[in-house]
Amino acid sequence: MSNKILKSQMLQAVENQMKMNDPKCVNSTFQRLVAEGYTEQTAKEMIAAILVEQMDFILKENVKFNEKEYEERLNSLGRELVLDNDDADFDETEHSVEELLGQIAYNTGCFPKEPIEEIICKKEEAIPFLLDILRKTRDNPEKYRDEYGYFAHIYAAYLLAQFRVKEAYPILIDILGLPDDLPYDLFGDSILEAGSRMLASVCESDASLIKVLAENEEADEYMRGQAIEALAILALHNVLERDEVVAYYKKLINEPAIMKSPLLLATLVNSCCDIYPKELYDDIKNCYEEALVDESVIGMDSVDDAMRLGKDYVLEDSRNNIHLEFIEDTIAELEWWACFEETYKNRINARQIVKSTQTITKLPKIGRNDPCLCGSGKKYKKCCGK
Repeated sequence: MSNKILKSQMLQAVENQMKMNDPKCVNSTFQRLVAEGYTEQTAKEMIAAILVEQMDFILKENVKFNEKEYEERLNSLGRELVLDNDDADFDETEHSVEELLGQIAYNTGCFPKEPIEEIICKKEEAIPFLLDILRKTRDNPEKYRDEYGYFAHIYAAYLLAQFRVKEAYPILIDILGLPDDLPYDLFGDSILEAGSRMLASVCESDASLIKVLAENEEADEYMRGQAIEALAILALHNVLERDEVVAYYKKLINEPAIMKSPLLLATLVNSCCDIYPKELYDDIKNCYEEALVDESVIGMDSVDDAMRLGKDYVLEDSRNNIHLEFIEDTIAELEWWACFEETYKNRINARQIVKSTQTITKLPKIGRNDPCLCGSGKKYKKCCGK
């Protein structure tokens, strides 16, 4: 099934709701969005994105369609990025930054390549809006965590990193330092795959806030790990002196609070290996001898392998590792994500045929913070629940 076919089907569902005026909130939302400056097509696509998310939620949670919740979700559309009608004078090829951001605010199941390309072309004009999106996410994380399909903050974080906007640095630090699972809930796996790269991309040569996050015992261990890895990236690409980072890693590896966290210590060992572990070898070996390191993440054999390969080889190999690079191209980074793939959209489309009133027997659920059933010892959300 092509992307165009699925998109057409979802838009047809919205148009049917509008023609039948059922639910009534669909027509009122459409009229409001058009009045706020969105094109009719964009307004329908935004509504369709909410419809997809609602159906997905129904299937995942085994609940009936909730018209009130659907209406509440539709009422939130466009509220964060309202256009000034006096400025909404665009043709088919020229759009304001506000409208472009409105087009990518929610995930419609299709990667919005063209709007993002336009935003990149309007880089200087877009930066204040992107920073505002990130600030709002930081200041009200629960709201955006619970807003199904909201995607603007993810695009904003990647674009600001690509643009090397230092003003994003403290905001990202604050977001990664949010308590409990909020950073992960807001960004999903992307924060574990690119959080360190985002920090390295926007900090210029100022590692002070990164170190604050690394030592923040109130922050999630995975987020602290992103800070530790960011320092390795900065050393690999000559933003920071390698000796400076090695000295800081040596300080961390002997910190009692770090030594009490097998996962964090493993992350630190891994980053030591990324920049060649010779100066830290004895400290690392001692940690393994005292069984302090989570060996499911990295074993002492990997440290020994790095030593055998030699400094020049390890550093060159790490510099060529895509997971240790700066954010350079938001489109290349995101367009392959599963939520934009045809297989994902096929699954979503198949779910549309399931009646919302169908009775489904609930299966016992595994809590996000429960131990994973695979026996890894990790939390379910960080293991098989990803």
